[in-house]
Amino acid sequence: MAGFGGPGMRIALLKILAGAACALLALPAAAQTPAPAAVQAPAPGEAQALAPAAGELALGAEAFAEIPAFEGVQLSPDGTKIAGKLGVSNQQAIGVLALMGQKPPVVMGLIDGTEVRWVRWVNNRHLLVGLQALLATAATTDRTYISRLIAIDTTTSKVTKLLWDSEGQDAADVLWMPNDGTDEIVVSAQHSFYEDGFYPTVHRVNVATGRTREALAARAGIMDWAADGSGAVRMGQGYDDSKRTFRLVYRGEGGTGFFREIDRANARKEESLIHPFLFLPGGDHALAVRINGEGREAIFEVDLATMQNVKEVYQAPKGFEIDGTVLSSDRTALLGVSTSEVSGHIHWTDPELAELQALFDKAVKGSTAHIVSLSADRQSMLVNLLAPSTPGALYYFSRDGGKLLRLGYLNRTIGKRTLGPVKVIKYKARDGLEIEAILTTPAGKEAKSLPIVMMPHGGPWGQDTATWDYIAQFIASR
Repeated sequence: MAGFGGPGMRIALLKILAGAACALLALPAAAQTPAPAAVQAPAPGEAQALAPAAGELALGAEAFAEIPAFEGVQLSPDGTKIAGKLGVSNQQAIGVLALMGQKPPVVMGLIDGTEVRWVRWVNNRHLLVGLQALLATAATTDRTYISRLIAIDTTTSKVTKLLWDSEGQDAADVLWMPNDGTDEIVVSAQHSFYEDGFYPTVHRVNVATGRTREALAARAGIMDWAADGSGAVRMGQGYDDSKRTFRLVYRGEGGTGFFREIDRANARKEESLIHPFLFLPGGDHALAVRINGEGREAIFEVDLATMQNVKEVYQAPKGFEIDGTVLSSDRTALLGVSTSEVSGHIHWTDPELAELQALFDKAVKGSTAHIVSLSADRQSMLVNLLAPSTPGALYYFSRDGGKLLRLGYLNRTIGKRTLGPVKVIKYKARDGLEIEAILTTPAGKEAKSLPIVMMPHGGPWGQDTATWDYIAQFIASR
């Protein structure tokens, strides 16, 4: 892999990413961002269907391409604020909104060339933002994504750069964040594109001051580290390109012992490593995805000391894979599982959330309720009400109040209007293979003798879902 050329790379990075930090607060907040005071109860009947009426809409391409009003939003641990990527004057910005209109919104703009990957709450005061920029290295004209972190104090709007003295490609791999309101996080960071510094070092970083201290020295061959719910680094994964072999090293609870190899895989033989994603407190047990006796993907509790399955926790529906998991804020418990089903539903393993999801599903006929973020005590949450033929809306729900309060529509121009009907179909190819597809048809027209536009996606892991697709809707509207 080509090198950055030392200080030259750092200067280029600072011009783009530091510019982003300097440009924070560059966009005025007034009237450009959804006002917290707009929080309101759904209109009569709206909880039953987001889009009650269909009709011809004279919408231009700009309406379909409108930057979403909310994207990647997260509820603060105490449930009083939301933060994420907001659409402001058709530009994307970082935004913080206090619920129920307690304080004016804070909107922070970014210069061109910088992308916000995600926004997360460290505690009720500090935000962590993952940034990336596509830059050319000193040794080649090829451009590479460079990742960095900034922390934002939502009380003072102060921006703190974290690990920006690194000259590596990725200095933004967050392994752990606290659950007790403190300011220190654990981050894995590369410090060079060359051999010395290429393998990442693990740091403890204070988001309020930017001060860092080394938590674990880099180890040759180990590129990915993982921490448990206490912040202790417990596992690392490496790859030997010359042998095409993977290895997994592990140490026990407390993170103070020696690492030992617990798994190895040969890519030539199409082998794969076990991938623990949650370390259970109190010993060597962890949760990991494995294939069960029925040939399905399942989540097992595994004893990492013996590599034996202890019990099966969840089994994916037949014919589908496990796409992701939802964990508790303290990273000690599994709350839910997402799969490759076209519905995009989350299967909640937490009984209370499963019961709440069932109540949502019963109340919002014609739409799907997706819980997208939870407060630390799981008593309040952000919920997207979505339907395939409308962009949907973001709601706030508190178990105390028991009502869905609308924060805003995801597409302000389209709002709650219904566009083209969407359904899942199956058809057979010439060789008899059955293929699943998502069909979008024009609103108000019989789906008969119409021209067809095919939009195949990449594979074999690509998966479309029966959700809002602005490109398909734009084509169908024409």
